[in-house]
Amino acid sequence: MYFMDFSILYLNVISCGRKSEMTIQKSSKKDTIYNPIPNDSECNSRITGYYDKYGVVISNFYPYSNIKTFDYYLDGNKDSLVILRPFYSNNNDLENSCEITKNDKVLLISKVVNSKVIKTDKFYNILSNNSFFLGSKEIKTYKNNFSISGNWGHSNKFYSDIYISAKRDNFYVDSIRIESDGKYQYSKSYQIKMKIGDFNRMILDSLRMLNEK
Repeated sequence: MYFMDFSILYLNVISCGRKSEMTIQKSSKKDTIYNPIPNDSECNSRITGYYDKYGVVISNFYPYSNIKTFDYYLDGNKDSLVILRPFYSNNNDLENSCEITKNDKVLLISKVVNSKVIKTDKFYNILSNNSFFLGSKEIKTYKNNFSISGNWGHSNKFYSDIYISAKRDNFYVDSIRIESDGKYQYSKSYQIKMKIGDFNRMILDSLRMLNEK
């Protein structure tokens, strides 16, 4: 196990279901996930409006979602992990025609009590929407933690696992495991303690380059 000061690294850093909720206007009473496209973009005509789901108001920029439930507070309630995907996901022609800079998927973690969402945390820097950068992705749930696994590359495969736990209503990245079976063959784990909001997926690329010098 390796210990590292991640502040020295570069930190600029699932089947899909279409929403069925009625489109609404954004509400100031709920936390809102806004449309990231500039107002003067011609593509805004495709994605006007918002919808209410998972305890937040969401721009129609993110019409696709996948949800996984598990009891990460160990209180008998089924809490939720939700991944929101941009409207152009898996459609490069649509993205290019709109001249959109790629926007990452959004990870939502919702706390549920008596079947009602009472709190939802949003994270924009964990999951890439670029299939090459983090090809296949999988979220695995355990007792009160979960992991995000990914791999990318072709002849030189790179694998990663990000392990995340819940402690006192906060979520932390506890460790990262990386592995390569290509030209540079290695398998390493790094133990860290970082709030998930301070983490950026680009740290994986930094670790890959560090081990392939």
